[in-house]
Amino acid sequence: MIASSSVLESLHQSGYAVLDSHPVSKHLILDSYQEWKRFFASDSKFGFFPRKNCRSGYFEFQSEGVQGSQTMDPKEYYQHYPRNFLPDAIRHTKKLLVDLEALGLALLDQVQTELHE
Repeated sequence: MIASSSVLESLHQSGYAVLDSHPVSKHLILDSYQEWKRFFASDSKFGFFPRKNCRSGYFEFQSEGVQGSQTMDPKEYYQHYPRNFLPDAIRHTKKLLVDLEALGLALLDQVQTELHE
């Protein structure tokens, strides 16, 4: 059993749940962080601007703010959508995405099962 009644209760009450024990490798998560850190520190990121008719890609520093707030949040980011490209150097993240999707599907299956009990 992946989801416990406490996860279901948390989802019901707040819409969120925190998993502190899951099958996704901590090393894979840390390796993914490191490869993105290297990607953003390199000039190769400039070769990954979004292609025409594609929303995936690298976006240079932009400032965003919460509506009604004077505080701006400058950030650069790589936006990714399923079935769109990722840089070849981002191989750990590709595996992480597969593992996270599998975990999400297993959690949804468990939640659905418990809701019908």
